[in-house]
Amino acid sequence: MKFDDVLVILGEFGPYQRRMYALVCLMVIPSAWTSLIQVFAMGNSDHWCQVPGWNDTVCEEEYGAPCNLITKKTFNIPFVEANGSKPEFQKCTRKNISDFSGLSVAINETTRSGYGSLIQDLGADGTPDVIPCDAGWEYDRSQYTRTFVQEMDLVCADAKYIQFPQSFYYGGYLVGSMVFGILGDRFGRHRMLIFTTVLRIISGYALVLVHNYWLFAVVRFFQGVFQMGTYILTFVLGTEFVGISKRNFSGNFINIPYAVGYMLLAGIAYWIRDWRMLQVALVTPLFILFIFLIILPESPRWLISQGETEKAKKIIKHAAKVNKVQLPEDFLDEHDDVNKNLNGDTQKDDTQEKERRPNVTDIFRHRNMRRRTLILMYIWSVCAVVYHGFNLSTSTLGINVYISFFVSAAIEIPAYTLDIFIVQHPWLGRRRSMVLTLLLGGVACLLTIFIAPGPFRAGVAFIGKFGISAAFGLIYLYTIELFPTSLRTAGLGICSMTGRIANILAPLILLTTEYWIHTPLVIFGSCTILAGILCLFLPETRGKKLPETIEDGENFGKLPAETETFLSYPMNGFDSLDVANGSKGDKLGV
Repeated sequence: MKFDDVLVILGEFGPYQRRMYALVCLMVIPSAWTSLIQVFAMGNSDHWCQVPGWNDTVCEEEYGAPCNLITKKTFNIPFVEANGSKPEFQKCTRKNISDFSGLSVAINETTRSGYGSLIQDLGADGTPDVIPCDAGWEYDRSQYTRTFVQEMDLVCADAKYIQFPQSFYYGGYLVGSMVFGILGDRFGRHRMLIFTTVLRIISGYALVLVHNYWLFAVVRFFQGVFQMGTYILTFVLGTEFVGISKRNFSGNFINIPYAVGYMLLAGIAYWIRDWRMLQVALVTPLFILFIFLIILPESPRWLISQGETEKAKKIIKHAAKVNKVQLPEDFLDEHDDVNKNLNGDTQKDDTQEKERRPNVTDIFRHRNMRRRTLILMYIWSVCAVVYHGFNLSTSTLGINVYISFFVSAAIEIPAYTLDIFIVQHPWLGRRRSMVLTLLLGGVACLLTIFIAPGPFRAGVAFIGKFGISAAFGLIYLYTIELFPTSLRTAGLGICSMTGRIANILAPLILLTTEYWIHTPLVIFGSCTILAGILCLFLPETRGKKLPETIEDGENFGKLPAETETFLSYPMNGFDSLDVANGSKGDKLGV
């Protein structure tokens, strides 16, 4: 009896699994905080040159004039008329003025004439030389009381350094995807999850203590490593103890806690405007989650794949007790048969399987798994880079940054909720759902090229983000269903790794606006549409038992029923693959 057969008896998503899954979802919420703290730690705020010798007290006492901010900036900072109305002060230059004796005269003579006359008179001071900021900068702290940008003066010529720490962070994603995907298969999901959580706490508090730019970037790199390791491990752990009929729910719903964390961050950051205090507030809850994490069990599916059947039995029996079901005495005795060949000649292969543990190279040694993996790697890359691109566009809605951030997060919840239902539709399944959501994102991306800036273009952009968010949510579930148990986290890690490489390269794509302003949109849209087309060459996984051995993974999808065309519809309203496998999991489409 295979583990999926055990789950049918145990309950595919019984009370025990629901409790464990809820704990896994709690672990996902802070993932959004770690990823998106960059938005507020590196938040831009208005800035202008610090003026040497300008002292508010001296100004008031010696010149008899109030030295408010407008007066100070008007007298010392060059400005240009913006749209013929209110002036816009320069951010990187100042007037070369050392004598402020004329300030009181200018103010006294223009007070009656209003603000416009004041600016005109204060600016008509013999056109002093304009020089770069030579004494640092001052910042508008009405939105952010303290950011790392303000601390390090990452403005003007040094503004290019703002994006580097996030590139380091995505580099950590790359390493974490590769390392913890392999370690999760080698040492277990639960053990590695505890390890990454401890390191996330340590690196989170370390960031608070950093006062050096490059050290900040290095700590962000390690945060990316441990964060991605945590996300991969929680995702796999949350889906491997769930039966076939509920696998789509567990695989897609886990994205909603991430979006909830995304939304919560907008509120937390609104109340805590100091980035260091915000970081402390975001790391501290991990202590509570760590306590809950300890009670999580290891994945029985992984234990069985490692030959630790007795440990798996103990966990399954406890789950059966909580779910109030009775298991047969020999419910795992036949599990050794899962490594047998379909032709019955097993002795030689069983010996070889014992001699050599499956590893990541097996993914590329077998033709079908190699082809699928390459397609998945491309789709992951597209999802990552386009999702990132849409996030950049939604951050310029022209409204309060916290509202903009909240809206950008909120739109992901209906996208992930839709995923739960469409993957269960008899005709859509996993494959066609991926195709349609990718095409929606790609077409919307291309349409924005032909729409003038404004509300309508923003609406189309949000539709595009809806599509790519839905596709990004689906790709996790689809990926783990296509790899066998012994290579599942390694396969997910490799695919996720390619997505992180795409994130690192995304700024290079954005630089192509120097040649044509719409070049990034053309690249994003066309690549997304191609990804949707390539999905047609992957097998459907809806209602299918997860492949457990390498041979299962290689033979997966070879049934004649999988040759159906994209437009064919099952005659009886059910997925023909369910009938071929005798699965009763998804007949009701719920």
